[in-house]
Amino acid sequence: MQKTKFKFLTVFLFIFLGTSFLWAAGQVEQTENPLPADILDWVPVTITDTAGNEITIQHPLKRIVVAYYGCAEVMRSLDAAGRIVGVGKTISDRPDYFPQLSKLPSTGKTTFNEAELILDLSPDAVIIGTGSRNSETRLKLLAVDPELVIIQMAFYKPEYHESEVRMLGEILDKTDKAESYLNFYDSVLESISSKVDMISLADRPGVYLESTQDYKTGAPGSSWHPKILAAGGFNVYGDEQVSLPKVSAESVVEKNPDIIIKVSGWNMAGFGGYGVNSYDAMVAEKKIIEERPAWNNIKAVQNNQVWIMYNDILGGPGYFIGLAYLAKIIDPDLFRDFDPRSIHQEYLTRFQKLDFDLNNRGVFVYPGL
Repeated sequence: MQKTKFKFLTVFLFIFLGTSFLWAAGQVEQTENPLPADILDWVPVTITDTAGNEITIQHPLKRIVVAYYGCAEVMRSLDAAGRIVGVGKTISDRPDYFPQLSKLPSTGKTTFNEAELILDLSPDAVIIGTGSRNSETRLKLLAVDPELVIIQMAFYKPEYHESEVRMLGEILDKTDKAESYLNFYDSVLESISSKVDMISLADRPGVYLESTQDYKTGAPGSSWHPKILAAGGFNVYGDEQVSLPKVSAESVVEKNPDIIIKVSGWNMAGFGGYGVNSYDAMVAEKKIIEERPAWNNIKAVQNNQVWIMYNDILGGPGYFIGLAYLAKIIDPDLFRDFDPRSIHQEYLTRFQKLDFDLNNRGVFVYPGL
């Protein structure tokens, strides 16, 4: 009787424990959060960015912190702005151009002090600019988190623009949008080059382009130099050995350019842009340049060929829009039937998805074209 009772208890205990184990296992399976389908689709891909860094990313990127406004502008052209979860100061400070993105969490200037702000957003990648300062920023961020994926791209340099847009299209799985944008980009450049390529350098007007810093210009190696050439001009400082030389007022008089372009607007309140409707600041800047000592002897000043241009349309990723304006300035007869404003408007409406009427808002070039 005792043996029978013992066997019964043993079998009961075995069944009870087995059932409990299966029930518990079922509970774990039911309460465990499955990975989202899009994460299950991620594939590791290795790329080499513009700065030469070899990086392995999880493709396609879904959560991105963008420190540089140029990348945000291109991502908007690729219908991928929704992937951005945090932005740098150059975006948060441009609410007129980035009405939605400027409201996202700001990571400041993406320096070492803001590393924790970036990490709190749990990004798949951080995209910053190129150049020595950004490379230093990259090293500082990696010192905080060696696993952080950091990609460096410029977008404002003509020699890299197409390859960078295609790379961005690849890592965002937006290759079709990238090609659509590049078709527009190429068509604008072709409409300019088809005219200016027929003009020899000797027959082109001399251009002195001054950056937002007084007397600082662009020579070979800078992004300004190829833009002057592409628009049909001859860079009067095209023989300088330093890419961004600071020249003297006297040397500009000696160069005697036919056209002077002053770039304005970078961190300069009121000097043009999408949120400005008054030309007052540009008018004042033009007068200051024309009244520099001895500059009344320069052909550009004598012939009213001093122009003020808003930085972002010539110095940013939409630089080809600035080229359209610049080409019209350099040779208005050659580009008599060319309409930079309509190109600019199409870019804003079709690619930047902005409800922005250039006939009513914005200041970009003075005197007006």
